[in-house]
Amino acid sequence: MADMAILVFAAESAYLRAKKIVQQKGEAAAELAIKITECFVAEAVPKFDLWGKEVLAAMEEGDTRRTMLSALRKLTRFEPLNLYERKRYIANEMYEAKKYFVLK
Repeated sequence: MADMAILVFAAESAYLRAKKIVQQKGEAAAELAIKITECFVAEAVPKFDLWGKEVLAAMEEGDTRRTMLSALRKLTRFEPLNLYERKRYIANEMYEAKKYFVLK
């Protein structure tokens, strides 16, 4: 559950940073931050689903578990994003800005 709390905090921080950039500089200037946030959240949702199932399996049984698993499915349902396009955009922006690193 600690990992879940960390992901929620990180996702909220990314969202609020992107929102702040939109408010200060406009949506075009925030495009990179928005795409990074979208990727982060899209990759976090399946983790929440898996961890939630593990917690419920350890805590509940029978009808209660089935009911809670149904609620979890509703909470973690999302429309998949084209992460390839977003990650390609992020990589290109980082490369153009020379904000990349090389492993040695």
